[in-house]
Amino acid sequence: MGMVKTLPLREDFWLSDILDKPCYQIRVDAHDLSDFVLPEELQKNSFAFAKIPVDDLKSCQHLQSCGFHLVDTQVLFEKMVSSSSLFCEGVRWTRVEDKKAVREVACNSFRYSRFHADAVVSVLQANRIKKEWAGNYYEGRRGDHMAVAEQEGEIQGFLQLIDTKGDLLIDLIAVSQKFRSQGVAKSLIAFVQNELPNKKKIKVGTQLANTPSIRLYETMGFTLHSSYYVFHYHKDVE
Repeated sequence: MGMVKTLPLREDFWLSDILDKPCYQIRVDAHDLSDFVLPEELQKNSFAFAKIPVDDLKSCQHLQSCGFHLVDTQVLFEKMVSSSSLFCEGVRWTRVEDKKAVREVACNSFRYSRFHADAVVSVLQANRIKKEWAGNYYEGRRGDHMAVAEQEGEIQGFLQLIDTKGDLLIDLIAVSQKFRSQGVAKSLIAFVQNELPNKKKIKVGTQLANTPSIRLYETMGFTLHSSYYVFHYHKDVE
């Protein structure tokens, strides 16, 4: 028998602070999982997550045998960056004074995320994750660009972007409930394409269950690129 290997993992210190337990991202070797075991860190109070391509059933089965449970199917869309004639009234780059309003929009606008889908994570915790995630932009901790849509001094929604080797990744996008179905998300996406025309592609991930978002992206010319199963693991003993 060969040496038993443990699942490679990376600690997520930011998430650890929010969930009040050590949190890790699992990096799975998709080629040989037969002799992998849980590392010692996951055999005590902890949380871990992993994203596995949907065609890698071997890895999925292995994670489930280790105590992971499926919480989400993530779908990734992309399109070439192109100028848009869509009128983007009220959309601009964010300013520091937007921070409080953007955090509140993020706190109250999500219900399909993997954390909201996880019955072990409370709604308050899931909302806080999104709130702090958006707030991190203003602290210089996450994101390269953020656009906001504003109407009569009220923030309607925001779009947070990450630069990835010449492409743009929509890291977070949200529209306040009272402003939905008014084209705000479309305006945000059109604005960043017009403002950053030197980028090649724009990419975005969403949940398979989030049909409104999928329809939005498809109407704007995004096409499906890849999909992943998302697994969570919880251990609550010291």
